[in-house]
Amino acid sequence: MRASKGNARLTLVENLSWFGHISWYAIFGYTFVICATYALQQFVIYPALEPMEKEPSYQTFGELCSLGWFAVSFVCMPWHDWEIHGNALRYFLWWVGMVLCGFVYRLLGTKGGSTFNVSLVSLESGATTTAQYWMFVSVFAAIGIIVVYWLCKYEDTYAARKRKNVFLRLLGTVGLLFALSYVVCQGECVYHLHHWWFGFCLVLLTTPTMTNNFDYFLQGVFWAFIIDSFVLYDVLFHKFYV
Repeated sequence: MRASKGNARLTLVENLSWFGHISWYAIFGYTFVICATYALQQFVIYPALEPMEKEPSYQTFGELCSLGWFAVSFVCMPWHDWEIHGNALRYFLWWVGMVLCGFVYRLLGTKGGSTFNVSLVSLESGATTTAQYWMFVSVFAAIGIIVVYWLCKYEDTYAARKRKNVFLRLLGTVGLLFALSYVVCQGECVYHLHHWWFGFCLVLLTTPTMTNNFDYFLQGVFWAFIIDSFVLYDVLFHKFYV
């Protein structure tokens, strides 16, 4: 469809430069893969590992809509070069990260019992098993190493410095939210942040870092945290805690 001469051409295939050079194809593909992976985990992988109670259709639809909006928001961020630096291998690794992490997490959850059920309060009070303690330490040590990797990966170029500035601002914002959530929780709730929130923050932090194969795989792994939460729990966006 073409407008009159001198007006903008209306089409669904042009790049949307105000969205960081992201095309409609990429927006659709990114969102579709997220939602399709949710369906794969919900109806194939997780039921095969452990019997699950069938949830109402309206809940499944609502979860798909929520994941879809998350996906659109992330892929359209102007500093998120998911399409610009992407290729077939990287897109595949991105998807493999989602499926593989979700599978491993659920497998460990079914075999390891309450190994993952650790809060900061139970850790401070000593009310944890040895397995829970080392799981907590290992997970957060890995996240710390990844943050150091992100901080060290930027080259000394103008474009890289711009992306690093975005990353530092996002990191500061996430850190502030964690600190504030800890303060407001005191005396009113158990400070046990849900892994959907960790997944959300970590996917957000990956958005200005996408330049190599590992970055794509890593974002997929963090997306698995979000998808897994939707499959296994009733996510309440106004509550960080379980």
